[in-house]
Amino acid sequence: MTQQPSPRTDLIGSLRRTGAGADLLATRHAGLGRIEPLTSRSRKWLKAISADDAGWDGDALVVELRYFPAIADAAIANGLTFESAAPV
Repeated sequence: MTQQPSPRTDLIGSLRRTGAGADLLATRHAGLGRIEPLTSRSRKWLKAISADDAGWDGDALVVELRYFPAIADAAIANGLTFESAAPV
């Protein structure tokens, strides 16, 4: 039986947007999601929603993949769009 990716772990791939104009770039590395702001609006939004002890890699918020769906849903609800560079 072939194991299908769960909706949670495949969420980054499902958010792929092509072309210019995305607000956030989502990447996945070793069980972590990296959300990089591409606009000043998304940079301000990420800073506003993140905890004081959040993990950062430069401007990018780094989270465990289990937290990514809630952040992505909130970003989309606030009108932000994603581009994904996650390996398929």
